[in-house]
Amino acid sequence: MHASSHLYHELLSAEIRVLVVEQTGGLAALFAAAFPSEAFEVRAVLDLPSALTLLADETTSGMPFDLVVTELHACDDDIVVLLDSLRKQPRAPAVVLIGPPLIDSVLTALRLGVADYLPQPVEPTHLHASVVAVLSQRQKALQRLDFVQDLVNGLTRLHNLVQHQHANSVSDRESSNDYLTVGALTIDTGRHAIKWNGQPYSVTPIEYALLRYLAETPGRPRKYREIVRWTHGYTANDTEAKLLLKSHARNLRRKLGADMLINIKGVGYVLKAGPQENHRQDQIEYVNSEYA
Repeated sequence: MHASSHLYHELLSAEIRVLVVEQTGGLAALFAAAFPSEAFEVRAVLDLPSALTLLADETTSGMPFDLVVTELHACDDDIVVLLDSLRKQPRAPAVVLIGPPLIDSVLTALRLGVADYLPQPVEPTHLHASVVAVLSQRQKALQRLDFVQDLVNGLTRLHNLVQHQHANSVSDRESSNDYLTVGALTIDTGRHAIKWNGQPYSVTPIEYALLRYLAETPGRPRKYREIVRWTHGYTANDTEAKLLLKSHARNLRRKLGADMLINIKGVGYVLKAGPQENHRQDQIEYVNSEYA
């Protein structure tokens, strides 16, 4: 067995299957002479209809041919029909065409996409060299195709995995969101959003931070400087802190109602927890007054 045959079997991990489409009746014998000890499985037919039927059957069975060797004339419609049929196969066999030594035939064959054209008369050694070359080229092309397909499949699996993990992450995040509810006010701490009477309500980041901080302890006044440390991220005295919060508190009073956010004189702000909550009226400074 030739060394090249070992390469074929190592790469293909299967017997190389050959279809011989004859016209004169001697092509199968020529192939056998070219590969006297090779483990090729050779099927020979004498016309195009038989070849097309066999190709269809072999493709359906999941065992397509690796190589087609034919004497169909390059300028006849038969070779065009045969090549069109082969191109529809996902792993089309290589084609070696044997014909007359005419430049038009050679150019036509190569333009049609055959792997090699051998002018007659053909010696077994010439056929052997041609088959070795075209099968090697085909195997390299299939390896590239398999690599690309494996890469695409890997990227698809990775994409699906990332999408699945993202969906799970979103689901987990949504299911684990903390909601703070104070009267008609609902604060979604996961999405940094609020609802008022069940409807989404637009607030600024500072307004959200102010409501979020006070909602942790509804009904309990928080000092101006404590609130600013949370909303603005730095330390201020009560006077400065009160000024920083004044406009934000006023806006929230307009949006949520005057009774929801209460300013306790000399202390800070409180988020009203419910109708039962009472504060001394002389302590309350409403935000729409001159006080903040």
